[in-house]
Amino acid sequence: MLAVLWLGVWAAWLWRQAAAATGQPQERLSLPERLWSYVNHTWTVGNFPFSVATLTLGLLAIVFAVVVSRYLRRFLERRMATHKHLDPGVQFTILRLVHYFIMTVGAVVALRIAVQADFTSLAVAFTALSIGIGFGLQFIAGDIASGFIILFERPVRVGDFVT
Repeated sequence: MLAVLWLGVWAAWLWRQAAAATGQPQERLSLPERLWSYVNHTWTVGNFPFSVATLTLGLLAIVFAVVVSRYLRRFLERRMATHKHLDPGVQFTILRLVHYFIMTVGAVVALRIAVQADFTSLAVAFTALSIGIGFGLQFIAGDIASGFIILFERPVRVGDFVT
């Protein structure tokens, strides 16, 4: 019941915002025109312009990346299952790297669509962040690097018990 009340209040607010975004009185716009103008109204936070439409498209890009990652991993897993000579650790490593790659590309595309993020300026931020990681978070960065070493060199195999 509370959700229905909240939805009604939100719809009334949406109605007023759509009319205000076009600069026309409410009675001159039809409902689809009001909704369309509200969905495409652009807000700016800092240097990042966004609208409800671009945020929705960015969310859809993330969902698409998750779905593609899931189906591609299943496809690769079925293909690798036919090759009995492949070590399970190699299979796991390949599947993880495919997942990480697809999700990273999906996140970058989603940010580009949603808030028109310019990634050339982020290069400087990532450089500063890497220096900060080097000094402040060196133990965590070492653990992450150790995890990748274990993934690639496979001193521990899938099914082994570590004490």
